Amino acid sequence: MIFRIIVIFLCSIMSFTFLSNGYVLSKPTEQCVSSYQPGMLKDLMVFPQSLKVYSDLLGEVTLISGKKLEEKYNFFKKRFFQPWDSTEPIFPVHDAYIIFSYPNTKSHATWWAENLLPWTEKNWKAVEKNAARSTYPSCNYKGIITERTAVRAAPTVSPFFRNPSLAGEGFPFDYLMEANIHLGTPVVVTHISEDEAWVFIETPFVSGWVRDNVVAKVNSDIIKQFLSLPQASIIYDGVLLKDASGVHGGAGFLGTVLPMVKLTGDTAMLLVPVRDQYGNAHIITAETPKHNVLPMPQVLTPKLLASIGESLIGQPYGWGGLFGRRDCSEMISDLFIPFGVWLPRNSQQQVHERHFINLEHVSKEKFYSVMKTQAIPFVTLIGFQGHVGLYLGMYNDTPVMLHDLWGVHTIDNGHKGRYILGRVIISSLDLGNELCNLNKDETLFSRLEGISILN
Repeated sequence: MIFRIIVIFLCSIMSFTFLSNGYVLSKPTEQCVSSYQPGMLKDLMVFPQSLKVYSDLLGEVTLISGKKLEEKYNFFKKRFFQPWDSTEPIFPVHDAYIIFSYPNTKSHATWWAENLLPWTEKNWKAVEKNAARSTYPSCNYKGIITERTAVRAAPTVSPFFRNPSLAGEGFPFDYLMEANIHLGTPVVVTHISEDEAWVFIETPFVSGWVRDNVVAKVNSDIIKQFLSLPQASIIYDGVLLKDASGVHGGAGFLGTVLPMVKLTGDTAMLLVPVRDQYGNAHIITAETPKHNVLPMPQVLTPKLLASIGESLIGQPYGWGGLFGRRDCSEMISDLFIPFGVWLPRNSQQQVHERHFINLEHVSKEKFYSVMKTQAIPFVTLIGFQGHVGLYLGMYNDTPVMLHDLWGVHTIDNGHKGRYILGRVIISSLDLGNELCNLNKDETLFSRLEGISILN
């Protein structure tokens, strides 16, 4: 009897311990986790959150070099400077105004505003009117971006959220966010808003609306200067750029491409565009410590890519570049720019840009086999429905990837939700599988589409 009491007492203590640590006791073989410290999952404790760990496992390997590197860089330059080759607008009016094709009335609300209430028809119509569809395209001149900025699908800073009560909608999913574009990006300006505060631009990556004061007109001399010099990429975020006299040229971020005048000693000298009071571009020669910059293109090795990408780990997620942050595809695109590898802005386009292997609906065993035998770490993208990541190799016999995501799909009593991670992480495709409320129909693996090998 005493023995039974002791056993019951010990079981009670164990139950309390499990429950207090977020475990839910069910069947012994189906133990799952109901919660962790916010933003934490098992994968983030099992797999080292450092790119260096995975590059070290591969040793000294060259992934893209020589003629192949030259070919990719030539293609990159062609795409990057393409807006300055345009003779007329190429973005059709239907695509430029597609956001306004969705009905938004009192009886049929499509968009919610920053107060998390449906946009009023009056305010909605005001934004549409300011976009001046009837006169599109109203101009055609070449320009350059003078500070990192958000490209938007309509001329307003207010968000277009879908119903915030739905999982994966509301904040931070502003459907007006298209992307961030960097200082020094060539553009062509094709339209001006009615209030003249916004311009519609076509860029190498995306088209949409930006504030008029972040674009400067360029003349043929500036274009020749930018095209004739070797290019360099900033490899860290928030790099201050100013000339010897203290004139501020803005800030560079990983993925910023600028002409390099000189690289001597500990200093890199770059050409940076600034906007004058008349909206014209003037060029300053900015100086920055040499370690902030790499001449393009760099030979692609796991070691160098890991060194560049290490600072991204843990950075907050930004849907479409919201708040100047990156989402999954923007992170991938920026990471490969120092190597002169061109990637589109959209995750689906990225995955299908190179050699694509379809893995939709394959077994986990088949997926593991393909990753071991065909995928190449650090140059293979893993594509999902609406998501993309970079394959880093096998770790403890498990494929792992670098990716930037909002969260894991969950479901509670039929109500869908998200377990929020909201940052750049390293994980397997089993991320969140230990959660009691995991939506098993919406796991990373269930959304797998295939892989793309970039080299």
